[in-house]
Amino acid sequence: MGNLVAIGMNRLADETIGAAVGAGSFSSEQCAKLAAVMDNVPPPKAMWETMDQCERWSPLDMVQFIAEGQAQTLASGNAANDKWLAPFKSLDRNSVDWNAVLKRMNGLSDEMVAILKSPTVKEDLTAQRAFDRKIAAIKAKQARQINLDKKEGETTDAYSQRVGDAIVVTCVPSLSRAEATYRKGSIRDELARAIVAAGQYHAEKEKWPDKIDDLTPQYLPASLKDALVNLGAGPVRYQHRSAGISLHARDEADPSSEDISVGIR
Repeated sequence: MGNLVAIGMNRLADETIGAAVGAGSFSSEQCAKLAAVMDNVPPPKAMWETMDQCERWSPLDMVQFIAEGQAQTLASGNAANDKWLAPFKSLDRNSVDWNAVLKRMNGLSDEMVAILKSPTVKEDLTAQRAFDRKIAAIKAKQARQINLDKKEGETTDAYSQRVGDAIVVTCVPSLSRAEATYRKGSIRDELARAIVAAGQYHAEKEKWPDKIDDLTPQYLPASLKDALVNLGAGPVRYQHRSAGISLHARDEADPSSEDISVGIR
């Protein structure tokens, strides 16, 4: 959550920079100072790192609370949000192999980390969708559960699997939403940095560049196109109005979403 909040704060900064610099009111020196600051801001921690170091502990803690008969401790006080606790009231805790449940939850975290470490956006998204389908199937099966009574003749393994399913549907995060937020934030960062480069060009030449590629290598140290392709973004659209400039890109992995934009609106 901290990582996602940081990305949200970055968005405010990127949009402010885009509006101010995109209006053409910054001097060359101001743009150069701003560019130096932006180039030295460390990128947000990768999603696989937060999943590996932080998010895996939430489901493991949840398993422990339930195993110790303290499921109510997890209640938020909101009736709608606490509905998921109802099946656990009839849980036969002594008939569950809790070690197996813990290993299962830890294994799901390992799987999510491996997906998020995929070398390309395309491979990442393909694996994410397969994982989301698996979780959706578990949720559909679990939705038919009225309670978690141990059924007559049900083996420990089968019962432990069913209890594990009930915990999975509650605490496994959505990979696609978290990763999309991270990806869109990184794309927006690249666009904001390009706006600063364009602002310096404008201050020195008293005109805006004809195209964004004119900024490389003098004003923009790396190819914007390459950085955005690596993030799964589509071609950058450069708009020049009387009030200033703006840059727009589409997240190709989420074509139904709005363009990611920085600059004068």
